[in-house]
Amino acid sequence: MRPKRLLLGLLIAVAAIGAATASAAGTKSSVDVPGAGFAETRTDCPKGTALVSQGFGTKSFSTDGSGSTVVRIDSHRSGSGLESRAVNFNTVPGVFTAYAYCSRQGREIDVVRERVFVPPGSAGVAKATCPRGSVPVAGGFASPGFTEGGMLTIVLTSRRQGRSWRVEGINEGGSSRGGILTSSLVAYAYCLADAPKVTIRKKRKPVGGELKAIVATCPKGRKAIGGGFDGNIELLGTARAGGAVISRRAKRGRAWKIRAVSVSELPDATATAYAYCLKS
Repeated sequence: MRPKRLLLGLLIAVAAIGAATASAAGTKSSVDVPGAGFAETRTDCPKGTALVSQGFGTKSFSTDGSGSTVVRIDSHRSGSGLESRAVNFNTVPGVFTAYAYCSRQGREIDVVRERVFVPPGSAGVAKATCPRGSVPVAGGFASPGFTEGGMLTIVLTSRRQGRSWRVEGINEGGSSRGGILTSSLVAYAYCLADAPKVTIRKKRKPVGGELKAIVATCPKGRKAIGGGFDGNIELLGTARAGGAVISRRAKRGRAWKIRAVSVSELPDATATAYAYCLKS
């Protein structure tokens, strides 16, 4: 295992990949999402590399009906690349973009996953925990079987928590399983043994009915190997939660940026952006 070379290799690879794709964010792929429909895309890493972390985004997102309302469902490593899926809650067509941050040494990462079932109207938590001696350098999420009128678990949190990658979501629909309406939620942890220390930076802000940018910036001399988001779900009293519509590297790799909106009836929710930083 060569953990330090793996992570430093990612920082070098980002610049090279950006030059090849005219984007400083890494390898990316975009897919059209029809109105009231679904779309999926696979983003392959360059030959000889593998995924270390990922991001996502969309264009022309709107909550007032004037544009598309494209929301990510799945975003996780599959093989050496990235699998992503999105749904459009509006009738206006939209575009979904997946970002893959790859490294030649990314092949040394072990992926651990954990699946839970979430009752309707409830929040669920899936935590994929790395073996002792290893930590998650990044992670991903999935809501398997998400269909209109069926499983409707919306992922609102995807971030590191100690040796685990924590994913939280709310089941707004469900499907029959043993006579109980349930939905599925999966967390993926990208584990690395003997990893160098990763500095964590976070930024929390209130979000309302319009998209708001939240940026977590790494300390000077460090770059973001990956990032995460937290919708800060509150179910006591009036439910509140923020939803990240965009989550990706920013500031030439020195930060992680999300754009989030309130997904609750009241506009006084909050959201948090996380940046996982490595000395450059």
